[in-house]
This record gives sequence, structure tokens and C-alpha cells, in this order.
Amino acid sequence: MTCSPQNVTIVRSLLLLLIGVGSAGKSAEPSTGCGSEVIHGTWEAVSWEGCGLSRSGTVSLVVADRTLVVRVNGKIIVEAKYTLDLKRTPPAIDLESQGQRTPGICELKGDTLRLCLGREMARPMQFAGSKDTMLLVLERAQAEAGGTPDRDEPESYSSANDNTGFVTAPVTYTDTMLIAVASEGVAAIVFGEPVERGRKYRFRFLKKGAAHETVGNGRVFERYTDGHYDGGKLTIRAGPIRIVWSAGDDDRGWVYYKPESMRVQIASAERFEDKDVTLGDEIVHREKLDLRRFLKQP
Repeated sequence: MTCSPQNVTIVRSLLLLLIGVGSAGKSAEPSTGCGSEVIHGTWEAVSWEGCGLSRSGTVSLVVADRTLVVRVNGKIIVEAKYTLDLKRTPPAIDLESQGQRTPGICELKGDTLRLCLGREMARPMQFAGSKDTMLLVLERAQAEAGGTPDRDEPESYSSANDNTGFVTAPVTYTDTMLIAVASEGVAAIVFGEPVERGRKYRFRFLKKGAAHETVGNGRVFERYTDGHYDGGKLTIRAGPIRIVWSAGDDDRGWVYYKPESMRVQIASAERFEDKDVTLGDEIVHREKLDLRRFLKQP
């Protein structure tokens, strides 16, 4: 069986439907595992790949009581039963709907859940999308993760005008790397390509006392309906660190934070990752910024 609209399982058909093709029927911190109770809750799709398909729509998963419910733009598309085998590495997950079975693997790191689903009777061996597998990257809904809810009311920012609420700071998208230091650790954030009324971003997070970083990505945007503000995804999530964001113009936006609980600094975006740069006739290797420096007390 191949991953095509004409020959797919019920759950695979669902995934095709989610991305607008139609259906055939209806170095990181240690993983915390995919235990059933651990993954209970609401998850939002950040990205998915595989089957040569592109993405559209807003997708969320609700996991509870061995049942996985998928919503597209708020509408329930399918319900599937799932089972887990935590003895495997990586943990195995099997989805079943209307007698059809789809095997996969899962991984949970912090508030990021990865699911890779394979064709029937062929479980993926790694987290990668291909013509026969689909990789979904999901983040725990922000209200459940302890961050700012996706639908931030404008009043959230009004207190930035006094000395009891948020401090407001502009951020340019092309050259700036945000450095956020909190009790949990330190995060580096850079912005990428634009999305409608927002931007994609990448992050590195180093937990205090940890030897390795967690890396990931996300997007922030404002949503408008009939010309009126209608919420959006207004929180930058870098591991456990949360920074409130709002749109500005094409080149910059705004971030909001409380200095009592977070220290925010800036650095050049060129130092986000290792790279070779050309200086005149010479190629120079430039190392990524060492986040441990920001955890040292002055």
C-alpha cells in the first residue's frame, strides 16, 4: 500500500484530508516517554511532512482515555483508538479506526510530541517523512503548558504602560537573536520566513545544569476575521520559556516580558548556529553562541 489518495487506511486518509488532498473514506534533553497519561491533553500541529503533500488548515489532536480525536479548523474529522508499546525504542503507537490499523512511533520531549505513521503493517524506523510515512510535529496547547493562551486579549498588553505589568520591546526579524534567561534555563530565538500576519521562528534551549540543548521551531501570528482581531498564536515557546509577541510591520514585531521573572537580551542572529562566513578572500568559521555564558551570574 502506498501513501496515495486512492489507496490508504482510514487514518492515513484522514491525514491526507488534513492537508487538502481529500480522503478515501471518512541533542536534546531526555525524552519523557509517550506514556498514555503523559500525552493526554490537546496538541497543535506545528508541521507535518511526507507523501509529497503540502499543508493547509489548522490541526489539533485531543488525546484522552486511549482515544485520539483529530480536529481541522475546530471540526472533529475522525476518532481513533490508540495503543502504546513503551518497551520499544522509540515507543510504538498503533492507531485503529473502523477496523483499519496504522502503526507508528512517538517521541515526547518537553511540550513537543512527534508522531511518525507508516503504511499498514510497516512501522517506521525513524522520525522522517517520505512517500510511505508521515511525520507530525505537535506542541502541547499553550494554556495546558502553563504559557500564555493562544487567544490573548488586547488587555494583556495595556499594563505595559505602567511599572506593574509587561515591559515592551521591539524586535527586528532579520538580524536579531533574542536571548531569554529565566529560572528554567536560557533560550536563543531567531525569526525566519513570514507567515500570514506573523513569522516562523527557531529556538535553542539549554536547561540549567544540562549538557545538551533542545532545539525546535514554531510560528507566531495574529488572526483577523472580517477585519476584526480574532486571536492567533501569540506566544513564542522555547522549551519551557514563554515570551508574548505581537505583530508590527513586515520587518519587526514586539515582545512582552516581566523583568522580575525573565531577563531578555539581544545578539546577532548570525551566531545562532555554526557557519562559515566569507571575509574578503578568507573563509572564517564562526561558532554558535554558547548559551552557558548567559547562565553565569555577574
